[in-house]
Amino acid sequence: MDTRRNEWKDLPTHPDLKRNLGYELIDLEVIRPENDSNFLVFLPQDEELLRDDAFLLADEDIVCNVANNR
Repeated sequence: MDTRRNEWKDLPTHPDLKRNLGYELIDLEVIRPENDSNFLVFLPQDEELLRDDAFLLADEDIVCNVANNR
């Protein structure tokens, strides 16, 4: 556990998402279901990723634009 904690502390304050954290950014399309539910569906624009179950469902109240919350 201490090793993981130390690895986390060693990350830069503003890490590179891919190089430091292993994230791969993809383009997502946001869809609002027609049934007036309070959630959003995020689908990858690359259909191959959709076959790999790469999608998100999120309550609309918790979704925010990170550019507005720096």
